Amino acid sequence: MNDNEFLGKIEATLYMNIESPKEYDKCEYLYFGYMKPFDIITTFVLENQSTPLEQITINMINPMKKFESAVGLMSGISNNPLAPASVKVLISKKPVLSDTKLNELLIITRDELKKIKSINMYTVDSDFF
Repeated sequence: MNDNEFLGKIEATLYMNIESPKEYDKCEYLYFGYMKPFDIITTFVLENQSTPLEQITINMINPMKKFESAVGLMSGISNNPLAPASVKVLISKKPVLSDTKLNELLIITRDELKKIKSINMYTVDSDFF
């Protein structure tokens, strides 16, 4: 048993900014790291392979045993402008081919904006499909 298996970590790779799922290896950014699932939350910790000073984390409610995908929050460093940033993301076991579905899941809603103003932080609702 290696250290990652002992600690409950699963190796993970993120291919970011791809033109098509068939050509994922032509990504703009490549991250290696691990996923650590817990009963209720799953966390990814990933390091940019071109610029190791940039690391990202992705956190999501853990529905992946029951559903094909889940919405989460990715935090890291934006490259333009260079600053800390977070974005709403969709983690899916299969490619999501519908732009309408992606927009529906990833757009920040009026209710979410009200919630941000009310509690002074952004929390991602548990959207699954």
